[in-house]
Amino acid sequence: MVVVRSEILEAYLPSTQEVKNELIGEVVSENIDWNLKKSVPSLYQSCIQCLTNCFSRKPWLSRMLKGKHRQRFLEEVDECEDLSLVYQYIEDTPTYWRRRARKLFSSVDVSMHSGSWKQLCVERALTNQIEAFQPLQSSYDDIKSLCQDVGSIVKYLRITQLLPPEVTTSNQTVVQSKGEVEVESTQSKEVLSRTPSLISFDQSNISSPPRVPTPVQILDMDIPPNHLDFSLLLPLIPNLEELHICCQVKKCGLEFRWSMFGLTEKDADNIGTGLEQINKIKLISIKNSKVSDSILYMVLDGLEKMKLITVLDFPNNIITDESIEPLVKFITGKNVRTLNLSNNRLRNEGATHFAIFLSSGKSSLTSLNFNLNLIQDEGGISLLKALSVEKKIIKFCLASNRLTSNTGHAIRDLLKLNRTIEHLEFSCNRFEGDTGDYILEGIKSNTSIKFMDLRLSGIGQEEEAEISAIIRKNVGV
Repeated sequence: MVVVRSEILEAYLPSTQEVKNELIGEVVSENIDWNLKKSVPSLYQSCIQCLTNCFSRKPWLSRMLKGKHRQRFLEEVDECEDLSLVYQYIEDTPTYWRRRARKLFSSVDVSMHSGSWKQLCVERALTNQIEAFQPLQSSYDDIKSLCQDVGSIVKYLRITQLLPPEVTTSNQTVVQSKGEVEVESTQSKEVLSRTPSLISFDQSNISSPPRVPTPVQILDMDIPPNHLDFSLLLPLIPNLEELHICCQVKKCGLEFRWSMFGLTEKDADNIGTGLEQINKIKLISIKNSKVSDSILYMVLDGLEKMKLITVLDFPNNIITDESIEPLVKFITGKNVRTLNLSNNRLRNEGATHFAIFLSSGKSSLTSLNFNLNLIQDEGGISLLKALSVEKKIIKFCLASNRLTSNTGHAIRDLLKLNRTIEHLEFSCNRFEGDTGDYILEGIKSNTSIKFMDLRLSGIGQEEEAEISAIIRKNVGV
């Protein structure tokens, strides 16, 4: 059977109009209605179109294309083809992968994916599957199959949502207890009451409708359920370098409850077990997830053998002073450069213990963030004195704590003795009195400070203006 393209067939079909002077003039085509501007595709274009149409069935045929023919094929292949298929047969070229990324994802930033459009498509697709996964309902087979096919290229996972296993509807009762979920279906029964044909005032003749118990939803507002099991997925991503996890539900609507936010100890154990199988992890970030001390221990256990880890990021959690000792033990001997414990529950004891660690000279930290904790003067002075001796820290944040003017002399000594630190944040504290004069005295001889945040800290406007002038001079503005 011969297949003729519609454009060619249209040119040679008989016309619907009467041809004038047919015997006098030469007729190029039998169809005078055919427009010569409609170009007939060349043979190679037809072949490429055929290969794109049958790509999902016979993808290996596309490997025969070279040069400009390969380029044309990449421009025409469908963006919605199966990811596992195109990952295997289409190389890392922006011609196809950039088009696919802009077609399937709302916002794309290739710089966050090592500058590779192929890596961007794979990582975003895997992230979307993880964020849409719902325990007890979704199957692990699809997501494990995707990890096995494309997991080798994944380096960054930025997970902004983890769905809980239960789904509460109007006709269901959800019972949750310590991470275990039980769903009981409750259907309302319609009670039909009939009016007696004869009106009688004798109440014995009137039968009252049976009472239907109202279903009561029992929801634990505090204890979060277990989420996706990372111990099954992380070993399938051997080249993972950065793992960002935020345990929340972005579009919960009227079904909101606090148990939707937060990791459980089982989740932490699964994450730790999965991280043990990865040797290239450099950054671990778990934020807004109610990470407690016990949960942090389990995550750190999974990272114990990681020699490349450089960033520990645990903001907006419930970490207390009890976590400082295992953190210090973990950091010692490793090349951890950044530690972020902002918006937790650290107090003087934890700050003092960490200051002792900094003074020991065993730290490789260059950035330290204790923003929005409960540290008072005692702990703050200990940290500032330790930084006067430790000369590796470049960025230090102690904003939004409970420091008063008693720490002014410690800040002055830090500015006089430390010539390495460049970035300091002390905003939203309770500085009063001579704190501004102390800071001004210390910074006059310091040429390394490039940024200092003193907003809403009680420092006078005149002192702030003089400090700003010195910093601008250091920056070279």
